[in-house]
Amino acid sequence: VLKELGGRPLTLDNIQEMETQITGRVTRQVNSQFAQINQAVQEMLPVMATFLQTFPEFSTDLKAQKDFAMDFVALQVRIEKEELPKYRVRFEEYLTETMTGNIGMLRQKIEVHAREIKDRLKMINAALAEIPFSETTYVQIISQKTRHGEIKEFELDLKDCTSYGLSPTQEDRMRIFESIRKLLNHLNQDPKRAARVTDARHWSEFSVRELAKADDTQINTFSASTGKSGGQKAKLAFSILASAITAQYGIFEAETQADTFRLVVIDEAFARTDETNSQQALNLFKNLGLQLLIVNPFDAKGRLVEDYVDSIHLVDINADNKSSIRRASREEYEKSSEDIAYTSAHDQVASPAANG
Repeated sequence: VLKELGGRPLTLDNIQEMETQITGRVTRQVNSQFAQINQAVQEMLPVMATFLQTFPEFSTDLKAQKDFAMDFVALQVRIEKEELPKYRVRFEEYLTETMTGNIGMLRQKIEVHAREIKDRLKMINAALAEIPFSETTYVQIISQKTRHGEIKEFELDLKDCTSYGLSPTQEDRMRIFESIRKLLNHLNQDPKRAARVTDARHWSEFSVRELAKADDTQINTFSASTGKSGGQKAKLAFSILASAITAQYGIFEAETQADTFRLVVIDEAFARTDETNSQQALNLFKNLGLQLLIVNPFDAKGRLVEDYVDSIHLVDINADNKSSIRRASREEYEKSSEDIAYTSAHDQVASPAANG
């Protein structure tokens, strides 16, 4: 320090001056060191945080704080000198053989499911061809590959992970690693998006064509983007539902209805449709020989089904919040309804006389 101050000898006359100069010099050096430390901490903490976000398995023992700096350094040394060389070969083998293979299997499974949907669609269309949509037409479901952006992006991501063959070069291995990391990051960042893009049903777009029975010419088209009336949509929905049920149960292939399971449970299905469409749907289910269990409030909408049921189960809840079920056959229900109607009419006629 004395040398940096000019090499002046220390005497009783200049001791205070020298103390002041030396103290100032040391203080400036300390402040400079603290400034460097603070700058290093500001640069270090984001790097620590990024590392822990990328490798969250280390978050149990490490934090993005300056007190953990030496722990990060120790981890780096251990990885570079001990673990990295040992696991590099195993990682490359795992990346090439296992990870790429798993991504390829995922892609293959989605494609298999997509083909299964098309095969199922053929069965449904076969059933729809036997179900009149109107007196002169029937409908068919048409599928085509989706044009949705996120599905296209996911397909490209899958292709990037599996397009380097069975024996990739060292350079290609790094590209595979980056492609797989990109794919997994996209899936992990948005679980809802991951569920959508990995569902084969979203890989196709569907529309419905109404065709003439006479010559199969197209009469109309229904899709999610077309504005059809509520009645048309309800009629179309019931037709597709009925065809899916018949295809699932194999009703058209069965020699007799006794050989098929045909039970369908309908829970307030007619609550939002008008009377005409509700009756058309019931007639359709009846003509297909489906066994219906209809659950509905006993109101005006519910009474639309009276002509289509063989027995009725009424659920009552008393003041003690206890429920009970009363069963009535079609004949018993009709007789009860006639008795109620007769009593009501008799009371209306008799009341004025009694008050007279």
